[in-house]
Amino acid sequence: VEPRMTSVSEISPMQDLVGAEISRKEDIQARLNNQFDHIDGSIQDSDKKSGRSYQLIRIQEETRKGECISEHHRYQELIHGVPIYAADIVLSTKGCIASSSDGKMTVKTISGYTFLGVDVKGGYVATYNEEDAKIAIVDLFQTEMKRVVPVEFGNITLEVRPTTEGDFLVYTLETISASRIVDISVNANNLSQIVARCDRSE
Repeated sequence: VEPRMTSVSEISPMQDLVGAEISRKEDIQARLNNQFDHIDGSIQDSDKKSGRSYQLIRIQEETRKGECISEHHRYQELIHGVPIYAADIVLSTKGCIASSSDGKMTVKTISGYTFLGVDVKGGYVATYNEEDAKIAIVDLFQTEMKRVVPVEFGNITLEVRPTTEGDFLVYTLETISASRIVDISVNANNLSQIVARCDRSE
């Protein structure tokens, strides 16, 4: 578990949804988004929205004898439209809309993690673009190895990275260089700052 992560099982506004009846899949997302008016109440001004929301990633149906008995909805948490690293939840239901006689299902469990009090001082719009981030990473590798090295890039994600030293808007880049696969998160508003680094080759 990352530092500062909070289980949604410890947040009463989220757990208040357990047992609620849902008649449409859209109702789930709307109700989840509504909970953020209460979660950061001690940090945000009472009349200001937190900017938090959930985006549906996928729905997986659980079946028994060919009949759907439960749905598992995975959601990515966003702040001002930007994904928050490692913040997602799974909401499971009792019953499925498609196989329900009354077109309803009940929220059975909500699990996952969030971060409280997220606040990116530099804002949620990146100063630099993805190409700028790539150039900065190439320069970093060449400085470390003291020679010119080829760098290949895989996935690149703009996300918010909460840390114990503050919250940052970052580009997380999957890099391949010198037979190493390294995920690097660089500050999208200050490319000289590496916020996180994970060598997957080790």
